[in-house]
Amino acid sequence: MKYVGLQSQIWRNNTSSIILLIMFPLVLYGLSWIFMFFTIQEEETYSLDAANRGFVHFFPWITFGVGLWFLIAYFSHSSMIMKATGSKPLERKENMRVYNLVENLCIAAGMKMPKVNIIEDESLNAFASGINERR
Repeated sequence: MKYVGLQSQIWRNNTSSIILLIMFPLVLYGLSWIFMFFTIQEEETYSLDAANRGFVHFFPWITFGVGLWFLIAYFSHSSMIMKATGSKPLERKENMRVYNLVENLCIAAGMKMPKVNIIEDESLNAFASGINERR
C-alpha cells in the first residue's frame, strides 16, 4: 500500500469539501430547471423558453435558500452533529486513558488538542468534524 502523508490527506479532504460545496448549489439549480421544464407548459407543450423564464424568476430565491443553508451549517454544524450522534464532551478526569491517548496523538502529529466528545455505544467509533482548527 502506498504511503500517504497527513498533508496529502488534508489537501485531498479540503479539495473534496470544496467540490461538494460548489456542487450543492449547482445540483439545486439543475434540479430546479428540470422541474421548471416539466411543470411550466405553454400551449400544452414543454418549452425551453418558459423553463428559462421560470428559472430566472426563482434563481434569487434558490440562491437565498442555499446561502441560508450554508450559514446555518457553518454556525451550528457542531451542535447538529452532537445531537445526531448523542455525543457528550469528555473531560480529562472522566476518562484519563482516552483523553491522554488523543492528547499524545495530537502531540505526535503536531496539532492542537481538539475538543473530545464521546458517544456512549458498544461499537468502536471515532470521527472528526469542524471547519477550522478553532472548531
